[in-house]
Parts: sequence; structure tokens; C-alpha cells
Amino acid sequence: MRYFFHAEDGRSFHDTEGTELDSEDDARFEAARVLGQLINEDPRIVWHEAALRLTVTDRDARPLFTLDVVKTVAPR
Repeated sequence: MRYFFHAEDGRSFHDTEGTELDSEDDARFEAARVLGQLINEDPRIVWHEAALRLTVTDRDARPLFTLDVVKTVAPR
């Protein structure tokens, strides 16, 4: 099955090609890898004003699950 990995951080980055994977579990692992890669490439993405979100959809654009990076700054 083909899965699509869409990222948002106040801007939208839509995966138009998708990735062929054997199962939804494999898509979950791939989503964690993709999110980690995005953060590794530009750690500032976590601190943008908008939340960092990765949504995985099927070929019909139906959302299957979402990963959110939550940031919390302690009060001073």
C-alpha cells in the first residue's frame, strides 16, 4: 500500500509521491523516521510558532494517524 507523509509547521509540505510499504505498522515506523529526519535537518523547525505535525494518509487522502511535536517552555 502507498502511504503519504505530509508535514506542517505553519507551512504545508505535501508528499505527492508517497512511499510503498507493507503495513500500517511500517508506515508508523517510517513516520517516526521522517519526523526525526526533518528535525535533524533543521532543529529550528521545532521552535517555529506553529506546531510541527506529520500526518500520514492513504492513497485516497484519508488521514490514518498524526504525529505532533509538543514544545513547552517553562514559565519564568
